[in-house]
Amino acid sequence: MRGIFVLVALLSISQPALAEENEQAIRDGIEHRATALLAGRQFDTLNRLAEQYRISGERTPSGIWKLSLFYAGLRMPPSGGSATDAQWQGAFNNALDWVRKAPSPAASIALANLHIGYAWKIRGTGTRQTVPRGAWQPFFAQLRQADEILGASKTKASVDPQWYAEMIELAREEQWQKPAVKAIFLEGMKRGRYYNDVDNQIMQRLEPLWSGSAREMEGFANYAADQTRDRLGEEMYTWVYWHISNGCGCVVLGDTLADWGKMKAGFQDILKRYPSQWNVNGFAAFACRAGDRATLRSLMQRLTTPQLAQWRQNATYYNRCRAWAFRG
Repeated sequence: MRGIFVLVALLSISQPALAEENEQAIRDGIEHRATALLAGRQFDTLNRLAEQYRISGERTPSGIWKLSLFYAGLRMPPSGGSATDAQWQGAFNNALDWVRKAPSPAASIALANLHIGYAWKIRGTGTRQTVPRGAWQPFFAQLRQADEILGASKTKASVDPQWYAEMIELAREEQWQKPAVKAIFLEGMKRGRYYNDVDNQIMQRLEPLWSGSAREMEGFANYAADQTRDRLGEEMYTWVYWHISNGCGCVVLGDTLADWGKMKAGFQDILKRYPSQWNVNGFAAFACRAGDRATLRSLMQRLTTPQLAQWRQNATYYNRCRAWAFRG
């Protein structure tokens, strides 16, 4: 219990200055604004915001593209996972009107995005064994609609890298054949290689869960780093592994072929551009898992705002890593 009280004390005395970001609040704010704008049928504002985020490449303090968060806010109705079918239909009606009355790349992508979101509502997020037999047909029907919308809008909408992120997600969920998967991977990397969501979707497609392998994942992580090194250094190797660590049900440093030396170099490059406490926490948590005590100690000396989102929401784990860093 003493360790938890130590963390509570740290959190209470580490009130950040106004310039210090609250990463989660920023992310949530972007998503909620997009959701509210669609619900309020503010189509022109949605178009301006999507174009602003796309052209500027704006990031959150931790380095996440605001454009990807904008689209995350357009994946379901305002009430989220508890939305009724009537509320989903209202969201679809709004998106259809957006496409008709203020057509744009964002409008088409958002409509397809809603179909993917609704497909997962039908399916559920459990393993294949937990999905009711009657859910598969409507699940794939929704994915086909998303595929048709994106295909029809490609000429204009593929200027937005989210178009490729959505298509790569469909390639995974619709279980495309390998030649088609490879083609969309290569096209996506050519058009959106610096857009994290494109790389993240490819990495997810290569997980064993989706008939990939640890070897393919490692090969892509190296390829992604090679393709973006001119601007990002070693960042992308780390970004793609960090992303899947939040959803693959695996321990990246153990269940995959991730190389800690490469991840460490990527984290160092990330901190050069985005020296946020969110990223310091993330780097420190991985250093602890890697057993890299010297790096962990150095990061703990920079860590002023413990953020449990990076520590498995586990105060005990954070305190154990901190104690190990300074032991002796």
